[in-house]
Amino acid sequence: MTTPEKLVEKTSAHVTVLLRKNHPTWAVYHSLAHTLDTVHACITLAGDVQLDGKEKAILLIAAWFHDTGYIEGPGGHEDRSVERATAFLTEQGCDAPTIEKVTSAITATRLPQAPRSDVEAILCDADVVHAGGDDFLLKSALLRTEMEALHGRTYTDKEWFRFNVSFLEGHPFHTHQARSRFGRQRAENLALLRRMVEQAS
Repeated sequence: MTTPEKLVEKTSAHVTVLLRKNHPTWAVYHSLAHTLDTVHACITLAGDVQLDGKEKAILLIAAWFHDTGYIEGPGGHEDRSVERATAFLTEQGCDAPTIEKVTSAITATRLPQAPRSDVEAILCDADVVHAGGDDFLLKSALLRTEMEALHGRTYTDKEWFRFNVSFLEGHPFHTHQARSRFGRQRAENLALLRRMVEQAS
């Protein structure tokens, strides 16, 4: 029987190959790097919460798969990510309750986020952890490039800064652990964005 740790290893190898071979050129933000950032944030927050081995494995598997649907595009990507995770886990002989927890966590990342468990809340926070990072502006620039390519439009600086202010104001961290670790930097990022909106007027 595959251990939870071994299943996470198999998942990481599978998704890494999948994204490297199929990653769309326009997805400069939703890339393997973003997936790795999400996985690493999950590891950190899971340690703070002290999830047991099986729950941590469910969290990390969901983190690896959560944006694989972006291969075909952003619309409905969570549903396609669920399909990929389900197919892979079924091949690995996982039981239905485990698959359900993984897919429920992936679905919880759909905006607006609505997590219903510790695992789901951690994944939701990890997915937007860049909001509380000191490299927020760099990650934001990548997302801007991606969205402009997808929508065939150019955002003015003021439009983009306002978009980011709205996002940070409307999507707070769900877990105490994320607020404790990343809340101060998130607040600094929000204050900076508000100043940038005023300067762009």
